Amino acid sequence: MKHLRILGVFALALAFSGIAIAETQTVKVSGSVDAKWIYKENFDLRDNNDTSVVPLTGTIPGQGGGAAGAPNDETVSNDGADWFMSTVQVEIAADLTDNVSTVINLFNQRDWNANTYDAGVGATASSNVANEFDLGVDLAYVTLKEAFYAPLTLTLGRQDIEFGRGLIFGNWQIQDPQSTIIADEFSAVTSFDAARATLDFEPWTIDFVWANIAGGQGDANDEDDRNFWFTNVNYKFSEYNAVWEAYLGVDADNATADNTVPASATVTARSNETYVIGTRAQFDPVSNMTLGAEGAYQWGKSATTVVATESVDREAWMFNVFGEYRWADHAYKPYVGLEYFFSSGDERTSTGAATGSNEGWNGLFRSPTYGVIHDYLETYYQTALVSGTTAAGDSSSATNLQTFFISGGFAPMEDLKIDGKYYWFFTDEDVFSGTGGANQNVGTDLGTELDVNVTYDYTEDVTFTLGLAWFFPGDVYEGANTSATPGANNFGELDATASQVVTGVNVTF
Repeated sequence: MKHLRILGVFALALAFSGIAIAETQTVKVSGSVDAKWIYKENFDLRDNNDTSVVPLTGTIPGQGGGAAGAPNDETVSNDGADWFMSTVQVEIAADLTDNVSTVINLFNQRDWNANTYDAGVGATASSNVANEFDLGVDLAYVTLKEAFYAPLTLTLGRQDIEFGRGLIFGNWQIQDPQSTIIADEFSAVTSFDAARATLDFEPWTIDFVWANIAGGQGDANDEDDRNFWFTNVNYKFSEYNAVWEAYLGVDADNATADNTVPASATVTARSNETYVIGTRAQFDPVSNMTLGAEGAYQWGKSATTVVATESVDREAWMFNVFGEYRWADHAYKPYVGLEYFFSSGDERTSTGAATGSNEGWNGLFRSPTYGVIHDYLETYYQTALVSGTTAAGDSSSATNLQTFFISGGFAPMEDLKIDGKYYWFFTDEDVFSGTGGANQNVGTDLGTELDVNVTYDYTEDVTFTLGLAWFFPGDVYEGANTSATPGANNFGELDATASQVVTGVNVTF
């Protein structure tokens, strides 16, 4: 009798598992393992001051941590710092029915044997080492095709989103949810918590997206969140591989406004809303050439820190033009490209005071990187350090930026590819610096950068990479080697070349 009960339970288990399998058409498991060695030197743009990388908080890696983290084998006795980092991802994609599918991506990213990652120095720093082996969720979404209406596809949940070339809405690489890596620009997390509706009327495609970017107070109150609404219309032409698109977006950043406004009798919160409208077009006039351009305009209200009692009007512009030519029939498959990017800056007086409306471009969620070093200065790494503060007017690359670059590459072997880019960086508005103890107009020349990348495909699944980069500071970073604080003039030269080496191996399955 006991054996009969066991057989019965086993039969029921088989029956239920058969039903479960029948409800899932296919399941695909994929993933990757990425390990790299990172070396950074003089990211503070000062030589001989025994400091390599300074987080924006002003704390120095090796002295107990900082916003950007700290490797445990480094101290402040060297202008360069190096460490190892690894990223592991496992993705499960399941087709439940013909029109319903899900994707889940789990990740772990960590610096090898790092010590502490939170802001603070010495005894005040809190360690997140316990998190370094935790799993996080990068993707978790469901796709419903022909949802309620044949041309409609709904994508709900945490997902990657990129429209066009990603200048407005693209993969947003500033997320280190577990605070377990030093260099956040290498984070694998680029996703949004969003709902996306896509209407496919080929050759027309219309997208509507709502993304919840951040919560203001960490609670369920949506009045202090940051939300982004975006509508994109795309048309693909039948010839010349041509595409045209137009978009309208609204960035309602109540999280930033509520958290930065000081309490007072006259103001408790300010409007911080950015409206953006733009268009992009590109085509191949010949089979081996691509040309394109994109432009956008922003307006709305800006809760700036310069005018602390009220919002000011925002009026900003962005423009991009690009081209590439490819010798596809050549054995080495060489190519060359040219690109210019412009984002307006906010005009300031010599003391940093506002001159009217905010003309600074709101960088939103741009995914293209203009220089693997420069793009992250004043985003993750502080430059021109003077008594723990940054030079006045030295802003991140999300605004007040002009860049022109030439790119090229070739494949000398079937499995070997070499690419390079050379950048020229300028600001739109003049930069006024307090470096040296006095405000001075230091112009618009930010500098130049050379990036070289080598990729070797060892097998179809294993790739070795080597990335070399040098940033050569311009006039904006030049100045006296002194400080307004008496006796605090040992900060090193202001225009030291920053360099980076990244090498690693990537395995996909």
